[in-house]
Amino acid sequence: MNRLIKADMRRIHRKKGFWILMFFMVFFQFWDAFLITDESAEKIMSNAQKNLGIAHLLFIAVFAFLSVIADDRKNGISAANVAMGLDRKKLILVKLLEFTLLLANFYVVMAPLRILFYRWCSVPLSNRQLWLIALYSAFAVIHGVICLMIAMLAELAADSVAAGMIALVSIITLLTVILKTMEAVYKVNFYGFIPGGLLDNAYANISVGRFPWQLIFVAVYGIVAFAASYALFGKKELQL
Repeated sequence: MNRLIKADMRRIHRKKGFWILMFFMVFFQFWDAFLITDESAEKIMSNAQKNLGIAHLLFIAVFAFLSVIADDRKNGISAANVAMGLDRKKLILVKLLEFTLLLANFYVVMAPLRILFYRWCSVPLSNRQLWLIALYSAFAVIHGVICLMIAMLAELAADSVAAGMIALVSIITLLTVILKTMEAVYKVNFYGFIPGGLLDNAYANISVGRFPWQLIFVAVYGIVAFAASYALFGKKELQL
């Protein structure tokens, strides 16, 4: 399993697309941080969260899905590994770990560089606010991984990469917009029931010193997506 993860990560890191996306993600973090260094601490924090969150998470998650799931289907990697005797549950776990490593690759570069830039420019943020930016980045990785697991579930259920892509884009952006609009109209916290909303509320609790109980339900989303993916993959006929 470790060899498979290492081989997949080496393959992905050799892609020009990985380095092009990394360049643009880092460039826009610097550019965005540079444009807003003279604003209030509250606006700087809000802007950092926006850009480390949905604004850039979608691009990174789409790249991760295409690199891990679409390439797997195209090259028949999972089918070959199942034929060699690798347990299907372990293959689902491999995909989960690869999603996590890929997203972490980007955020481990993006968030620290943004924080260092704030330090270098003497931006009026306290150590605690800088720590909260790092925490928000960690939550963005968790959000992305759960959305990717749900997208993988959709891909397995429909036996279609396109279905997985639609699910991924919908849950990160479209569903968020729809539920926030419904929340504004009906005054009911619909957004707080999906992974992104739960993580936002958990982050808000931590920022004011309260227990982030929403993380329990975030974990439930991840467990259910993993279990459902394993169940579907276990019944799936693979073309060798």
